[in-house]
Amino acid sequence: MLIAKEMFAAHGYWGTSLTAVARAADLSSTGVTHHFPSKDMLMMAVLDHASSSLLPAVDAGSTGLRASMSELARRACADPSSARLVLMLEAEACSADHPAHRWFQHWRRTLRSSARQWALADPTLRLNQTEAEVLGLQVVATCEGLLLHWLADGDFDVVQAVDAAVATLAAGARVCDTSSV
Repeated sequence: MLIAKEMFAAHGYWGTSLTAVARAADLSSTGVTHHFPSKDMLMMAVLDHASSSLLPAVDAGSTGLRASMSELARRACADPSSARLVLMLEAEACSADHPAHRWFQHWRRTLRSSARQWALADPTLRLNQTEAEVLGLQVVATCEGLLLHWLADGDFDVVQAVDAAVATLAAGARVCDTSSV
């Protein structure tokens, strides 16, 4: 599965074939399809494995939004091939005909929901549901963008950049008065 992960991360779904995965793994195509009957099933297994290594399972009440998002960035640094895989396939899956389109809809909802819950439980923030939802979306989008730049260039500390971005976004959320909206 590691070879498939590297190939999907480098070439995307459309640029990877089961035959190429089998050849790179020094297996027969039959050997690969015995475990994964289709390229879609292989990709989904690889995505499930990669995403589980990235999404932090943390107690939001004790760590809050900033620490949780920094942990997500640290996990991406520790496993850049999983981060690259998720970002590559997420870009491809914007198209509704991509086999992982629904998987990524769920992934984005999970990330935004986690960020919202971390924001609501964060003792340094006093946000209502709507403010936490907006902040969660902003934080997730910003962090994905920073991870993409880090994977492409690698010339900055992405954990520090994520921490600073979350701090800035959270500070803006705290001073916004939405009571008149």
